[in-house]
Amino acid sequence: MPRKRKQYEDDDVIPFDDPMEIKRDMFRYRCKECKYEEDVPGYVIEEFIWWEEMDKEYAKTKKSRMPTMVCPECEGTLLFKEETVD
Repeated sequence: MPRKRKQYEDDDVIPFDDPMEIKRDMFRYRCKECKYEEDVPGYVIEEFIWWEEMDKEYAKTKKSRMPTMVCPECEGTLLFKEETVD
């Protein structure tokens, strides 16, 4: 017997469940070493920011609130594209 699908209320909507919402909330990152570029969803950025803010000492060493990430191509440093990477 097939399972019934739950009817979602507005409070139950997962923000990254909508593909169009994900497309609107993307941030461009670029590798400092190999120049690889990738779009990162906003909800991923928010998680990194939250974790970094929990570590007050680390947060003091950062120039920007935008997190750095590991490049999937060369394991270099992915930086938010508005920052200088050259």
